[in-house]
Amino acid sequence: MVFAITFKKTWTTGVNMIIWSENLYMDAKIEKKQEKYKKAVEKRKLLSGLYLVTLPSNEKNILDIYPAGEFWFEHYDKMEIFVIGLAYTKESAAQLVEKIVMEVYDKTGSFDIRAWFTNADK
Repeated sequence: MVFAITFKKTWTTGVNMIIWSENLYMDAKIEKKQEKYKKAVEKRKLLSGLYLVTLPSNEKNILDIYPAGEFWFEHYDKMEIFVIGLAYTKESAAQLVEKIVMEVYDKTGSFDIRAWFTNADK
């Protein structure tokens, strides 16, 4: 069975790039108005409580959770941010991480989330 997860690239107002998974994991509140929330992230609008689940920033992490406002800082300006989940609260973001990790482990027997999301030969 071939299962590919693709990403859609979107430029923000700075020079960093938000790369959205086309199979974005979302909590119930985000799911209702996902385009609104994605645009808010891309435009760096302040939405308290909005969290992004991203591919890990280093090899020691499985996934990263960031408040949306974190990407206002200049050191993110030249980074590609691979977003695989969007949640309205930190608790919902943690639940998304649990769901993602368990799904990847069930399908692959490993916790290599990055390989799962970037490997088109699944």
